[in-house]
Amino acid sequence: MICPVCPKKGESRGEYRERLRLYLQSLPAQSRTSAGEYEKRLLVCGKCDDLINGTCMVCGCYVEMRAAKSVYDCPCYYW
Repeated sequence: MICPVCPKKGESRGEYRERLRLYLQSLPAQSRTSAGEYEKRLLVCGKCDDLINGTCMVCGCYVEMRAAKSVYDCPCYYW
């Protein structure tokens, strides 16, 4: 199975960001965090020493996906 959010070979950063945006919009509204909460979560993860290239080295998640889903918690901090 191909990961729906991992960058594809040869894909520009803009193309990737657009594909990620569309994927996040496709999540059911009841399982998505609000835009403000999403940004807050990304700021917390962005300051973490365990974040490398968008991946949490503690749990292996892709933080832009984890932060968008209200049912997921951060393994390092509690949002």
